[in-house]
Amino acid sequence: MKDDPDEFAGRWTDLINARGIAGLGARETASEKSIVEKSVINEFKQTIFALNGILVDGVTPERPPLPDFTVRIADQKIRVELVEFIDGALVKNAKFIRSDSTHPLNKAALTFAVNKSWFSDLLLQTILKKEQRYANRDISIDALLIWNEALELEVTQIQEWLSTFEVPHLSAIRSIYFQSWYHPAYEARPTWSLVSHPKLGDVSPVGKKRG
Repeated sequence: MKDDPDEFAGRWTDLINARGIAGLGARETASEKSIVEKSVINEFKQTIFALNGILVDGVTPERPPLPDFTVRIADQKIRVELVEFIDGALVKNAKFIRSDSTHPLNKAALTFAVNKSWFSDLLLQTILKKEQRYANRDISIDALLIWNEALELEVTQIQEWLSTFEVPHLSAIRSIYFQSWYHPAYEARPTWSLVSHPKLGDVSPVGKKRG
C-alpha cells in the first residue's frame, strides 16, 4: 500500500478495534504510519492558523535521520518531529485482550485510569527519548509535536497537569507542543505550547463561543 488514504480507511476500523485503546492512532505498516502522521501534522497546521493566524506551508516528509517533516513559515524552514503520547505497556495489554477471543473483556470497551504522576512520567520519558536520539545524531528538532488520541485524558486534566510540568534542559529540541484528540467544544484540536517556537507562537485551547 503506497500512502493510499482510501485503502487505509478500508481497514482502519480493524486496526482501531485490534488496538483496544487510543484507537485513532492505530497503524502498523510504514505506509499507515505515514498516512496517520500526515493527518496529525495537517491538523497542527490548522490549529496554528486558527489560533495564531500563522500560515504553515510546504509540508515535506523527510527520511531518517532527519525529523519527520519540514514545514515552511514565510521564508523559514522548520523541522518538526512527531511522537504519539501513548503508554506502550497499556497498548500491549489491550492488544492481547483483543486477540484472545476467550478473554472476558474481549468484546468490552477498554479503558484505563489516568493520574498526574502517570501523565508527567510518561511525558518526561517521551521528551527525553527524542532528546537523546537526536542529540546522539547531532541533529536539532525545531518543534517536537506530541500528539494524543487517548480519550481518557480530558482537556481540563491536561491543562492542569501541564501547568506544573517542568520541561527538562534540552539541547536537541527547540520547542515542544502537545496536541490532544479532537473535541467539538474547542475552536481547533486542543493544543498547548510547553516551550514555544518564535515562528509558531504560544497556543492553548480556545473554547467555541456559544450562541
